[in-house]
Amino acid sequence: MNLNLNRDIIAQITELAKVLKEQNLTELEFQSGDSKIVLCNHNQSKSVAHQTFQSEPVEHESTPKSKIETKDDNLINIKSPMVGTLYISPSPEKPAFIQKGATVKKGDVLFIVEAMKVMNEVKSTCSGIVDEILVTNQCSVEFDQVLARVKPNENQ
Repeated sequence: MNLNLNRDIIAQITELAKVLKEQNLTELEFQSGDSKIVLCNHNQSKSVAHQTFQSEPVEHESTPKSKIETKDDNLINIKSPMVGTLYISPSPEKPAFIQKGATVKKGDVLFIVEAMKVMNEVKSTCSGIVDEILVTNQCSVEFDQVLARVKPNENQ
């Protein structure tokens, strides 16, 4: 196998392989721009790395393209800061952080994204009214995926 990889990519793969092993994961996927690295560990003694390049954006089942494209340019996209599992409420027995039509303030927690057993808050970047929620509880989300759209207040 002939790999023409620069040192930065090799360092990234090495670091990802370390995380894969330390977290005892069977698969780890990392995407940056058009580059996508997938590491698989199907048994403890062997790890395989794949790198692919895509010319078109990846479509996500939980965010159909028709829901992201909209005529209202005044809406602010709330995006996922990382790859992980999304939660709409702080725990199963508690209510959702937001609902369609709810008023939110800048800095309000809208979602939690769990990545490598760490809970990361996704906060509103503006004050306004929730126009759309594009994800469901416990779905997988990608980096920069639009999670919700907020119509900002007039005075912002």
